[in-house]
Amino acid sequence: MAKTAAALVVAAGRGSRLATNDNRHPKQYRLLAGRPVLTHTLIALANHPRISKVVTVIHPEDKDLYAKACSALHSDDLLKLADPVVGGATRQQSVLEGLKALAGLGIDYVLIHDAARPFVTSDVIDRLIASLESGAEGALAAVEVTDTMKKKPGTAGPLETIDRTGLWAAQTPQAFPLEKILSAHQKAAQKGLND
Repeated sequence: MAKTAAALVVAAGRGSRLATNDNRHPKQYRLLAGRPVLTHTLIALANHPRISKVVTVIHPEDKDLYAKACSALHSDDLLKLADPVVGGATRQQSVLEGLKALAGLGIDYVLIHDAARPFVTSDVIDRLIASLESGAEGALAAVEVTDTMKKKPGTAGPLETIDRTGLWAAQTPQAFPLEKILSAHQKAAQKGLND
C-alpha cells in the first residue's frame, strides 16, 4: 500500500521586503494573475494525487487574507485543506506547529513548502516522494547554480569569483518522513534552538 503524504505550507512570514506604501500585504497574499500567490501554491499541492492533506501555517493577523486566498479553490481542493495553524515567532517554530497539526492523522511523509513559491510542479513532488520511498530520510528541491557567484575577501580588495561547479540552490518543498522531522523539531525546541 502506498504511503500517505501531506503538504505543510509555511505562510506566517511577513514578507516585509516587498511592502510598499500602497500594499503592506505579505508576499504570499500579493496578487499573481488575479489571485493571491498562496492560492496558486495551495492549488498546486492539493491537485497532486499523492497529497492527502494540506496544512497551512499562518500569521495570527492573516486569518481574513487566508480565507480570501482559499475562496478561489475548488471544492475537491478544499476537502484536502486542514484548518490553518497559527505560527510561531520564527520559521522553525511555525514549522513545528504545522508538524504537530499533522501528527496523529496517519500521514507518513510531509513536504514542507514556502507559501510564496507557487510554481511547484507535479514532477518535483513525484521525485521527492520517490526519494523517500527509496529510503531517503530527507529530500529537497534544488536547482543548479548558473549565476556567477562572487565573494568579498576580507574588508578590502576585488571580489573573487567562486567556482560554481557542484553548487546547488536549495528550494522547497523539502520532504521527510513525518515522524522523523517532527521528532527533530521537538528536540531542537527542547534545546532552545528556535531560529
